[in-house]
Amino acid sequence: MPAAADDPLEDLLAAALAAHDDGGEPALLRFLDQHPAQRPALERGLARCRQMGLLGAPAQPAVSPPSTSNASREMPR
Repeated sequence: MPAAADDPLEDLLAAALAAHDDGGEPALLRFLDQHPAQRPALERGLARCRQMGLLGAPAQPAVSPPSTSNASREMPR
């Protein structure tokens, strides 16, 4: 079976992530402005990346792990 062709949208999404890494949100917005036809699909992909924590803070805060500090535990009597 022949190998599937590279997905141009995946390549653009990777480039968008690289733009964010290099220049933050302003660079990402400039990148999106340069690709108006693909912008809706890129924004969907970037939203998934944000949810996974790959692009800034996740959309919903992660649950904090339980405290391991003894200061918050009551001592048995």
